[in-house]
Amino acid sequence: MVVIFSNEKARNFLLEKGFVWTVRSDALKLGKNWMTDKRHGFKLADVSIEDRLPLPTLSSIGLFVDESGFDSYEDWVEAIKSLNRGKIPEHLWIHKVTLKKEVS
Repeated sequence: MVVIFSNEKARNFLLEKGFVWTVRSDALKLGKNWMTDKRHGFKLADVSIEDRLPLPTLSSIGLFVDESGFDSYEDWVEAIKSLNRGKIPEHLWIHKVTLKKEVS
């Protein structure tokens, strides 16, 4: 399954640090996946979804902000809105994505 990281901050954090916490409106499949930067994009790396948790409230992402690639809680919330047509989805999941192998 493909995981799209269109947000440059989150994508760069994953590629530089080897992991990132990402928020999605749907639960991603645990285990082996691959990532790209846009819909119909080229494969950038093999990744693994290591953990997946439902978020009871949006403020819960504050616990993960230091490992998200964003400078603050507010920056992350704005990114979530921008990727979801200006709104916060009703249901959110947080996932730990680990880099396995970059494509050269």
